[in-house]
Amino acid sequence: MMPMDFPDQPESRLLAGLTAYEPDRQCSDKIRTRCHAALLTKRKRAMPVEVRSWRLVFECSTVAVACVVYVLEVARRALSLYGF
Repeated sequence: MMPMDFPDQPESRLLAGLTAYEPDRQCSDKIRTRCHAALLTKRKRAMPVEVRSWRLVFECSTVAVACVVYVLEVARRALSLYGF
């Protein structure tokens, strides 16, 4: 935020005057290590590839069948509306 963004508000001028502090190297390395460990455990708990692939096939085929049924019903109603 720049001081000229909100020149008429005193709170904005006070906030713009604050200095920004960067975390020290040791703290940021600790945080990065914890984040990497959390991501690794989440990845290990993920479903096996076989389960995910079958679930993906099932979901895609279910959506495809629903779309085909919808399009066929729309076509049937359009044809009946026009007297075919």
